[in-house]
Amino acid sequence: MKLFRKVVLCVMLSQWILSAFAQVAPLRMQVIAGKKQVNPRANYSSDNDVTRIRDDVLSYYTIELSQAMQPLRDVRVHWAVLVEQPETRRLRVVEGERVVNVPVRDAVRFDTPPIRTGIITRSETSGIYDYGTSSVTSQPRNQIKGYEVEVYVAGQRVIAEVQPPEIQQQIEALRTPAKTGKAPGNSAPKPLP
Repeated sequence: MKLFRKVVLCVMLSQWILSAFAQVAPLRMQVIAGKKQVNPRANYSSDNDVTRIRDDVLSYYTIELSQAMQPLRDVRVHWAVLVEQPETRRLRVVEGERVVNVPVRDAVRFDTPPIRTGIITRSETSGIYDYGTSSVTSQPRNQIKGYEVEVYVAGQRVIAEVQPPEIQQQIEALRTPAKTGKAPGNSAPKPLP
């Protein structure tokens, strides 16, 4: 009888250990915010010798998956970025998804599509005696409030990150109705056809 109890105890302990290891994320995720200036456009005004160069400011996130314990195929990464338009204070969610393969002991890195967050204008005047003047002005367009990134391996969510955490409810409320099966602001599920 004592031997039976020991065997049962060992089986239960091994199942507990296996379930504890199964809940450990099979890889590591890092999300890095980035900005870049692109599309320089130059305008020249001959009446006061002013040259203006306008650049778009684009913001994006770099998502890196690494430290896989085994090769992972068809890892699905879904992201949602909460964006506010400063003029109207209107919120919107920009969503995307990518499927990648993560090799052992290597990293997979990709950028989300950029969001136009501002315009920078550089103005220069040419001067003969005073060497001219220059100025830089910034015009905000969209403000990024935060993001949510979810990673799925074999259909199961293994990593989820929301920054800052308090925006998760706003993202869920604004999510695309086709993704959630709900109309925005409505908690009732959409009827099936």
